[in-house]
Order: sequence, then C-alpha cells, then structure tokens
Amino acid sequence: MEKDFETKELFVNAVSEKAEEMLKGAEAGEMYPYVIQTYVKQERFNVLRAPKDDPSLTPMAWNVVASFMCLDNEFLGICTYRSSADDLVSISSGGMILLPALELPLAVPNLRFVGDTVRDVQADKVKSTLINEGMALLCLNEAVSDPEEFTKFIKDLGAEPHQHSSDVGGVWSIKPKKKNAIARSHTSDAFLPHTDASFEPMPPRFFALTVIRSDHGVGGFTCFASVEEAVGMLSAEDYDTLLNTSVHWERPIEFTKSGMETTLAPVLFSKYRARLRGDIIGTDHLSEHDQKKFWGAYNRFYRILEELCQKSAVLLPERTMILMDNQRFVHARTSIIDLRRSLLRIRFNIPDLPEKYWL
Repeated sequence: MEKDFETKELFVNAVSEKAEEMLKGAEAGEMYPYVIQTYVKQERFNVLRAPKDDPSLTPMAWNVVASFMCLDNEFLGICTYRSSADDLVSISSGGMILLPALELPLAVPNLRFVGDTVRDVQADKVKSTLINEGMALLCLNEAVSDPEEFTKFIKDLGAEPHQHSSDVGGVWSIKPKKKNAIARSHTSDAFLPHTDASFEPMPPRFFALTVIRSDHGVGGFTCFASVEEAVGMLSAEDYDTLLNTSVHWERPIEFTKSGMETTLAPVLFSKYRARLRGDIIGTDHLSEHDQKKFWGAYNRFYRILEELCQKSAVLLPERTMILMDNQRFVHARTSIIDLRRSLLRIRFNIPDLPEKYWL
C-alpha cells in the first residue's frame, strides 16, 4: 500500500517496476485485473456491529467509506457505506456493510451546503436558497451545539429570531423527557403534521433545527410536506373553505404571552402557504353547517399532508442543520426511541421578503 512507502515517488517507482516485470512475460493482448489507487486516510466513526457479532452493542471506532451513485455528472445520492477495523480496500477483507439513513430530496446539490463548521458556510447563499426553495440543509463535521453560535448564524442570514414565550428566548433545547415536559416537542411521542407557532397572529416564517445527537434507536424521523402540492389535490370548494373560514387558534400554555390567548384566522394564506395544528383549532363561533363544512375540508387537507409526510420520513444525521419555510411546508416527527436525542431549534423571520413570497 502507498502508506507503507516513505514518499509517493517510491510508491510509484515500486508499482512501475512490478508492472514492467509482469509485462515482460505477458502474451499479446493479455490483461491484468488490477487497479492502482492513491491511498486516502479513512475517517473513523463510532459504529455498532450486529448483535450476533457483538451482543454488548459497544460502539467501535472503525474506518467508514461511502459509495456515491452518479450518472452523467449528476449526483443521485448515497449508496452504501463500508466499515472495517483495518484499512478498508474491499469488504471481502473483513468488515460490514452499512445502509444510509439519509435518502433525501434534501440531498440534491442546490439545497445542500457542506463545511467543517457552520463558519465555513456562506450565509448569503444559504439565505438565498432558503427563500427561493423553502429549504436548506447544512452537512457539517462539527455540530452547532452552542445556542449563541446558533443564534449568530441565524442573524448572519439577516434574520430576526422569534421569541417562544415570555419566559423562553429564541433558542429551545429539545431533549425528550419522560416527565414534566414543557411542550410536546420535549416528549418522546410522535407529533403530527403541523406548522410551528400556528397560534401566533403571524406565525414565524422560518425555523431551523441543528442535530447534536440523532436517535440511535432509529426513531425521531423528520417528515415534511409541501403546502402547494397538497392544495393542488383539493377540490375548489375545499380550497375556498380553508382560505375564507376564520377559526380560533388557541395558544398553548407553554407559549403564554399576555393578552394573546387566541388568534382568529383561516388555515390557508394562499395556494402556497398555510398554518396547521388541528388540536388547537376552535370552531364554536361557527354555525353547525359551517363547522361541518370546515372540518370536512380540513380533514381531507390533513390526510393529504399526512400521506406526503409519511413518504418523506428521514433520519437527519448528527451535525446537520435543516432550515425550512414554516408556511410553505408542514412538518412532523415520528416517536423517539433513544432518549439521548438532542437538538436545538430556533424560529425566525427574514425582513423585507420579496412580495412574490407572500402570495
């Protein structure tokens, strides 16, 4: 192997000498099934071996390399990972195959930003992508785990953090608790498709999640769905009902703000934007006929969004950050298995959005 030689030149010379030796006795047209590759130092990550190989399920620092699917210069996603305790040339030399947890529309190149730290990512390009596409994904080698650093990056986007409540600032630490959870996001339970802070007179336009520790028990999948896509599947009557029927949105106690107990507003802002959270909607002020009409339309809209969310469920890896338009997309989460899962969340607005993004 190249690393066994003091210099790259010595390695090249040794390979050349061996090739010449083989070719001296070769017959015309004879081919040799060999590949010569430059040695690349492989990164080590904590991996778990199968219970039959290691019943203790102790994390082992093994080499991990990935395979990428590409066709005609287009990246089609991550294939499999190979892992081994030794230098990994072929899986037949020992080790194991790992299947990727990330298979994302999020992984398309125009939505993805890569860097060692969040300081290596160009905030202006992230901002432009978030505004234009409604979503951006940061893949980092170092997790954003400090609330101040998280807030600074959001402010670098030209954004204004949203205050959760009178008692809590802009950044929430999200860790599942078995007892005394502040909000449903602090439980291990699944929560259904919704938009954040739907009870606000104007819900914050964006939110960001930074993953410090993912669910190692293969729970806590993030799901999302496009409002525009779901609205396109509604009847004209259901669309009109959700656009023009104002309902009461009750503010949960964990988000108390003096004098702001309820908001009166429709579900849809337009064909592209919505607020959604069925458990806090009140319709007692409507006639029986209008209540029935509203809930029929809402439930049909919700079922479409739920189906779209189920198709998009992904496990966000550690050290990633996802930013999303909180009105153009709804999101959900599956139940959490690993109670050590840890995220930070921030909601925010970007002033002076172009008028076309308010349609």
